Amino acid sequence: MTTTILTHIQAHSRPDELRVIEVPEWGEPGAPLVIKFKLVSIDDLSLMQRVTKSFGTNSNSGERSASSWERAIWLLMRKARAADGETYLFPDMKDGEILRHSADPDVVLRTAARMLGSGSSAPTALDDAAVVPAPAQPPTSFD
Repeated sequence: MTTTILTHIQAHSRPDELRVIEVPEWGEPGAPLVIKFKLVSIDDLSLMQRVTKSFGTNSNSGERSASSWERAIWLLMRKARAADGETYLFPDMKDGEILRHSADPDVVLRTAARMLGSGSSAPTALDDAAVVPAPAQPPTSFD
């Protein structure tokens, strides 16, 4: 039975399928930039959290953590591909610097949120509020 459930989970998420979003601000006039990407997995989000932890310091706790913008840039650099689906749009660390210093923060956040599948203002994995620690032990029942 577990195998059937997992098959349904994979069929629902389609992890190998290329998704498409358009970013009008980053394209040519009348032709938005087409970004293709594969599912942003839990592994991707965990790696994003670990890698971006060294990007900044949380002023409330003193712990190191990245801002939503830094996480959004990391996600774009890791997942965004050109219209051909193969070529990464931002393969170089210099690309990240340009995004940090020159890109419209609203466009960066909106694009990353759309990659995460968020069309609402609810917290996403880009927000600190969305980082939920895993339980110490898996649940033994779902009552």
